[in-house]
Amino acid sequence: MRNSILFIFLILSLTAVYADTGIRVKDTVFIPKEYYVGDKVELRIKLDVESNYRLQLPSALPSSSWIDINSIEITDNNKVSELRIVFTSFIPGTRSFPTLFLGEVILNSVKIHTSSLIEIREGGFIGIEDQLLLPGTKLGLSIIVGILFIGPILIILLLGPFRRKIAKVLKNNIGRSPISKLNKLLRELDDQRTGISCRRFYIRLSAAVREYMSKRSDLDFITMTTSDIEIALIQVLGHREYSSMLTDMMKLSDTIKFGKVTTADKKKMDDIELIKNISKFLEEKIKSNDKSRSSV
Repeated sequence: MRNSILFIFLILSLTAVYADTGIRVKDTVFIPKEYYVGDKVELRIKLDVESNYRLQLPSALPSSSWIDINSIEITDNNKVSELRIVFTSFIPGTRSFPTLFLGEVILNSVKIHTSSLIEIREGGFIGIEDQLLLPGTKLGLSIIVGILFIGPILIILLLGPFRRKIAKVLKNNIGRSPISKLNKLLRELDDQRTGISCRRFYIRLSAAVREYMSKRSDLDFITMTTSDIEIALIQVLGHREYSSMLTDMMKLSDTIKFGKVTTADKKKMDDIELIKNISKFLEEKIKSNDKSRSSV
């Protein structure tokens, strides 16, 4: 019985990390109604926006390995807000649509179902019949495939000293986006700190921290409970004081989001400065690790 209660509490804690914030989904319409892997689909979501909340298009479209989101639009008709999303799914079955950060609003409850052509066949999948091949075709294909796989390896080995420089450039380009995105949001919150409520401020701040730490590590901070964050931060940062201070800020954020606690503008500024220092420390640590690996 005790294990069951702990399991239920864990599930509730995980689902509370990102629930819909500031909105209620009234209706969802898919055009076409039934779609398959690779089809371009328009999803229309009618939203009931809570008072004092405002929808805003995300600064960047969400990215995922199983879905391409082509565009997002917001329309207002008869005081009803409608979100129009064009996407293409590449995996069949029912899945949760990627979390959308629409300014002050968070949308995380939409499910989509992608049909599979194999599911509607009367018989089982029979495969593709073998085609007639000209003499020597298999040998030629084998040579081409071998060149495609072995060629890049030979090029990398032949490059020698340039190999590490290329790897460093690629690493820096990949790592630039998360920190620049975080700094942009911190500047926005710094400008808005006197005109934004504590609850909205810390919802956006904590969400940005979770997203940044997830992209700069191999851990999923987005779905992680606040109680588990400190251990994960120590593992990523290797700095106990920073880990403790950031954990305290995340706990305060939860208290403000789910309670009626407020803070002064100075506390908001201190937390912005704390995240700037921690992100700068982490970026320098990553660069230092890259240099150490390249010198080996």
